[in-house]
Amino acid sequence: MLTGQKEKFDQIIFLIEGSFKVGYNREFFLFENGVKSASELGKVFVQRKTKIPLLSSFKHEESDIAEHKFEFPLTIRPGQAIGLFELTFNQESSYIYRNAHDDSSVCYFVRLQNWHRLIQETDSLSDISKAFKKYALSDYLNKIYYPITLHQNQLVKKERQK
Repeated sequence: MLTGQKEKFDQIIFLIEGSFKVGYNREFFLFENGVKSASELGKVFVQRKTKIPLLSSFKHEESDIAEHKFEFPLTIRPGQAIGLFELTFNQESSYIYRNAHDDSSVCYFVRLQNWHRLIQETDSLSDISKAFKKYALSDYLNKIYYPITLHQNQLVKKERQK
């Protein structure tokens, strides 16, 4: 797993080969949106919002349980950047990012300190900085946020019909 929900990125990943899955904790999402109660979940999801169980906390033998609790509706393909929005706007990750397969992916990365230095250098070039931040926001909304939100809305609708 690259990062979990409510965690900070420490680098931007530029995916060259392979793929990553983007998802969220299904059970916590349903609880947080009032679709399921804590008693229905039967787990410790009545914790503070920052204490969300991560996929890496499940052992390999419990992978079926982990797969049921986590939804990964989105696949990131080569050419996309992972963590660009989060680092540019200093945000925690809203989603879980993990390698799509057990095999390794080929990636380049820019560490947090280097990224902030680059952003500070371009702040003096306000037109370039504004255009880049607009791109980072648009890319995140169109390729990650909207597709996952659409999936989550369908999940809520399906759960409420039960």
